[in-house]
Amino acid sequence: MNWKLTVGLVCIFGVLKKFRPGTPFLTPYLKSPQFKNFTNEQIYGQIYTHWAYSNLISMIPISLCIDWLRFTPIIILEALLLSVTWVLLIFGHSIFHMQLMQISFGIATSADVAYSSYLYSVVSKSKYKRVTSLIRMATMTGKFAAYSFGQFLVSTEIGDYLLLNQASFFCSSMRFFSHFRMSHYRSNFKFLSY
Repeated sequence: MNWKLTVGLVCIFGVLKKFRPGTPFLTPYLKSPQFKNFTNEQIYGQIYTHWAYSNLISMIPISLCIDWLRFTPIIILEALLLSVTWVLLIFGHSIFHMQLMQISFGIATSADVAYSSYLYSVVSKSKYKRVTSLIRMATMTGKFAAYSFGQFLVSTEIGDYLLLNQASFFCSSMRFFSHFRMSHYRSNFKFLSY
């Protein structure tokens, strides 16, 4: 397959992967009496700390699994865990649910290295700089679009924090299921397989 098509598909995946409009509004969502109603002490002392620990603990096993299993299972794991993150965030009500949400997000964040390193395995060394810039452009475009969309909805009061998290969940689910839709094209398109 042409390397440009592979890079293009992975960059589209990267834009969708980072399209999470609920991310910059996570703390207001958790603090809002209308939604979760947690205190600052609970959010910063009992909930957010689990992300750092789970990310740190899972980084080495994820890196080893990338070497053993290649990229596809880890990218699927990341998409699945991001979907679980948003399900817990939307439907969870207790501190325990939010801690599980942060743990799944931490593991998904550590699995992000599979997406970043996938393209380096399918392009020649002479194209590394170009691929690096395209990967960064895709992720930054996804973040910019998501954060702008979220800010627009909140500022104009068209949507609330719950809608932003539902949109994030929808995009997470689309990324997860798009991999399975592409699986029957795998013989022609080596998308997300090594």
